[in-house]
Amino acid sequence: MRKTIENIILTSAVLITLAGGSIACNKKDYPIAPTQPTPIVTPAPTQEPTLTQQPVPTNTPSQTPTPIITNSYDFAKSLGLEADYLRPLSFDNNAKDFISYLSSLPLQMRAISERSGLVDKLIADKQVNADEQAYFKKIVGSYQKDIEMMKPWLSGQLPDEQVNAALAMNLTNAIKYNQPASLPNALFTADGIKRMYIDEIMDPVNWRSKPSKAYTSAMVENVSNFDRIRATALEVANNPNYISLAGHPIEELLNAGYFQGEAVGSTDKGINAAEDINLLLKKGSPAAKATLRIYARNMSEGRKGSAPQIRCELTEIDLWSIGIPSYTVVLAGHDVPTIPLTLDDIALLKSISTDPLLILDIDSNYHLPLQWTRKSIVKKEWEEFSLYYGTKAIKLKVSELKNY
Repeated sequence: MRKTIENIILTSAVLITLAGGSIACNKKDYPIAPTQPTPIVTPAPTQEPTLTQQPVPTNTPSQTPTPIITNSYDFAKSLGLEADYLRPLSFDNNAKDFISYLSSLPLQMRAISERSGLVDKLIADKQVNADEQAYFKKIVGSYQKDIEMMKPWLSGQLPDEQVNAALAMNLTNAIKYNQPASLPNALFTADGIKRMYIDEIMDPVNWRSKPSKAYTSAMVENVSNFDRIRATALEVANNPNYISLAGHPIEELLNAGYFQGEAVGSTDKGINAAEDINLLLKKGSPAAKATLRIYARNMSEGRKGSAPQIRCELTEIDLWSIGIPSYTVVLAGHDVPTIPLTLDDIALLKSISTDPLLILDIDSNYHLPLQWTRKSIVKKEWEEFSLYYGTKAIKLKVSELKNY
């Protein structure tokens, strides 16, 4: 880069020539001897100095011309990323944008995206277009957010290499089935194969008397058994005629009697919830139907341990395996999973009642607690409830929720 050279302005001095003289005066009253006049001495003029313009130092070091980057590998290297897999990638503005984003990722997230095969998939045809970039940024950004939320449960229990391998495998599975990569709480607290709380597996005798824990090893185990968990979850989710081991159709388990028995914190004995859930089972979106069928299964045959409430965590794990998000809501000491809704689902529920729905806006999606579907039926003393999201429980108030 060229440096600016400032001009130096030199101001000339003006020399003044002085003339001096003396005046002699004679008084007329007193004759005096004539005197010689004092000579007037004119000083020689001072010679004006000659000003010479001095060269101004430029202080511009000699520079080596910056080489022009003409390929993706060198561009990545200029950003501190050395990646041989980028050598075949066509070099254009889309490639620059992709490489810039890739180099900006935290080391862990970049390693996970590379190890999962996501980067290889993107550049398999040796070029990157705008749509592929958008897809990459969306899936990586969302997964990075999940990983950040679960950091307290990911750190310190297992070697980083083992944890990152499981996180990469989870992303691989999501890419394979074109679904979001996520890390629901339940992955760390329940086993999707043994169908039990991890606490009960680790300490079958004393687990109830101890505070519950979250285990990184549980997440690794669930991710490793992803395909087995997914196969059973899909079998239930897609079959409205699924018969439980007890001989009951899966959808019959969510009857009015069930909601009446579970109507903790409600003023209507579960009537509204029973009607709303029955309507969703018959006419709701595929995701809503799948969630309710899987939950019903986990009420009975789905669990293997001694804690009936494990059905909430197992529902989260099963839904995770088929790409449907669900969260746990605790109200009046009772916990239930949330049901994902579409705008059509909301319109369907509004068609049978004008009472505002108790809907949670989570990550720009709509979720309905399975037991409390209407805001008006929640008892005033239980207006505040908890949403389990990430490693924390978020406190919410029914009256402050948006009306739908």
